[in-house]
Parts: sequence; structure tokens; C-alpha cells
Amino acid sequence: MVKRREDDTLQGILRIFYRKLKFPEKVFLYAYLIETTGYILFYTALLISSGKFLVNFVSIGLTMFPVISGITMFHSKTILHGISFLVVHSFPIVLGGSFFHTQHYECAKLNSVNCIFANPAVYAFSFFLLVLLIMFTIFYCSVLYVLWSKSIWPIRHKYPYSKDKEIISMDAVYQLQFPIFHAKVMVIGYWTSFYVFQVWSLNILANNLRVMRVVSYFVPLNFIVLFYAFFMLKGVRDESNWMMFVLYFGNIFQAAFLCYTTIDFCYLYYRTLSLCFTYGVFFNIYWWTSVLAWVVLFLSTWNSIRCHKNFGKNLGFYLTYEPIPDVFKPGRKLRKRETSKITDLDF
Repeated sequence: MVKRREDDTLQGILRIFYRKLKFPEKVFLYAYLIETTGYILFYTALLISSGKFLVNFVSIGLTMFPVISGITMFHSKTILHGISFLVVHSFPIVLGGSFFHTQHYECAKLNSVNCIFANPAVYAFSFFLLVLLIMFTIFYCSVLYVLWSKSIWPIRHKYPYSKDKEIISMDAVYQLQFPIFHAKVMVIGYWTSFYVFQVWSLNILANNLRVMRVVSYFVPLNFIVLFYAFFMLKGVRDESNWMMFVLYFGNIFQAAFLCYTTIDFCYLYYRTLSLCFTYGVFFNIYWWTSVLAWVVLFLSTWNSIRCHKNFGKNLGFYLTYEPIPDVFKPGRKLRKRETSKITDLDF
């Protein structure tokens, strides 16, 4: 009878992952789990207390972006992916800050129907949720500093096998693509998801699609267009010029598209941008998320150009063939099953 290995089940894989964690990493993991649970519970309570839970319950799905980003960070265990996680973790803080900013002016007006903070429960849940997110963000920054200072997590994964300084230098530039890709997909994905929820879902429920502008019908296609971001990884590995130029064009298009669509959304409800910044809670969310996206898109273009300059130096060949397979690394033994077939060898 063949005995099952521990890493053959999800429970076993998670148990192995946990055993390998050092104390600061375990603290980080526990804080992440507690904060994620608290965030979802407080956000759900906020929607219920607002009296519009059935209308806004789809927005609970937006809480998955920090969750996915956190999983990616713990899988990679690098400081750069930790910074990308902090960028993604800032989304709900931007949402909360925009909410408080616009409600301050709305509630200052007499008999404003848009003053949601007139409900004490909504104000309380909003306040505690924002404080919770800010406190944990500060704590995450502290933990990341400890992980870096104690060399538990590297800035990036070093090239382990080659001693060639030029290869190591090119790989250092390439490794930066991964956390930028992480942040890029999360930021633009969040903006697109929030827009589809707020504009499409609410207008469909209100049977009010006629008020939507033409550009709004193209926003859901951004989920498909976003796949071009993968070229910042594959384009470098394959040393493909056409993939890199598609990436550059895509970044410029995304920056312009986010800017135009956000401003267009403003004029759907207000006559001037100043009124949007003062009273438009959703506009502020789109605007500041777009600002984050522009920064990430700039970094994506800048580092991709650095990688593009290394084409023709065989980096793709080393990235594909140089790493040693795990089964041939020191400490791994070949274990033969009770069979004579070579294909049944178990590593």
C-alpha cells in the first residue's frame, strides 16, 4: 500500500506552509486574517444599517481584492509584493476617506437627502471601519520593516544559480516586473469592478440604462483588455518586441481611458469638476484610484523599457533553462515505488 504524502492534500500543504513560517510571519498572517474578517463584518454591518443592503450587497465582492493581494504576498514572501499589497489595501481607505469627505459637505446642507451620516449607526460603522483599516495598515508597514531588517523576506528573489553579474543585474530588473504586475492588475481590476457595480448594477436595478453614457458600455470590456498586462512578463521572457509595444500602447490607453471615463462620470451628475470633488463620493473613489493606477502604469512602462533594453543578451534563455529542478537539489532523494516501471518513480 502506497502511503499518501502530506503535500497531497490542501490541508497538508497549508500545514507545511504554516510550519515554515517564522514568528514575525505568523504575526503578520494572524493580523491579516483578523483584519480581513473584521473588514468584511464591519462592511456588511454598514450596508445593513444603511437600509440598502439588497441594492449594495454585490459590492461585498470588492473586499476580495485585498484578500487576493494578501494571498499573493504570502505566496511570494518578498518586500516588493508586500508594498504592492499595501497599495491594494489602500483601496478601502480611499473609499472611506471619500465617503467622509463628501458626507461632511452633504450634511452641512439643510435637509439634504444624501446625508447618510444622519443615521448614527451608519456613522459609527463607517468610523470604526476606517479606523480599523488605518491601524492595520500602519501595523503592516511595521511588520514589513521587521521582515526586511531581519532578512526574513528579501526585497526580491535573488537569481540563485548564475554567478554572472550581468545576468544577475538583468534578473534584478526582471524580478521587479512581478510586484508591479501584481499592483497593476489589482488597481485596474478594482476600478473596473467598482465602476461596473456602481454604474451598471445600480442602473439595471433602477431600470435606468438610458442615463448611461456611451463610454460606460465599453468599461466591462476592460476586464478582457487587461489581459495585455501579462505581456510585461511573457514579453520579457520571450524577448518579443511586438508584445512589449502592445504593452506600452496598452498602458497609455489605460491611463487615458481611466482619466476620460472618470471625468465623464462626473458630468453625468454634476456640472463642474469642483462640485464632483466636493459632493461626488463615487467620483472621488474613481479619481483617487485612477491616480494610483497612473503611478503603477508609469512604473510598469518605466521598468518594462529597462527590461526591453536587455533584449538580445539571452536573459530569456537563462530564465527558462538555468534553474535546477527541485528533485535534483541537495537533500532530495529519489524514492522508488514497488513497481518496475520507470515512469512510476516517485520523487
